Amino acid sequence: MWCPFRDSKCTKGGKQHPLGICSFGDEKAATSVCPVRFLQGNRIFVDAGRIAFGEGKKIVVVPEMRLLRVPDTGKRIGKIDFLIAVLDASGKPTDFAALEVQAVYISGKSVRPFFNEFLRTEILPEAAKARPDYRSSAQKRLMPQLSL
Repeated sequence: MWCPFRDSKCTKGGKQHPLGICSFGDEKAATSVCPVRFLQGNRIFVDAGRIAFGEGKKIVVVPEMRLLRVPDTGKRIGKIDFLIAVLDASGKPTDFAALEVQAVYISGKSVRPFFNEFLRTEILPEAAKARPDYRSSAQKRLMPQLSL
């Protein structure tokens, strides 16, 4: 399955057998379940840059940035998903903000059996009780990464 947001093959749920799902929901609202989905049209960077630095600022985005070094080794640690820097008139960075991209986790059993059943029958099994888990992803992974 092709991912239009990364312009390559989908890897959500595994490289060999991807789910191909970036969001799901009902007629009223959708929930993004793949962080790649947030990259559409660079909107996340434009919005984060505006919030961090104000309107109309020129920014540059650097992916997978390691910000810390292990003392006496020079080894870099503490990888941040994206670093957004605001540039001055000469193109030099004057300030930066770290951006960690995290989609929600799904609580309950694996979604793969339910997904396969849905593809086969076009009916979501009654036992599919997965729901977005907004709290654990932030508490378990996002906040520790940003508090480096």
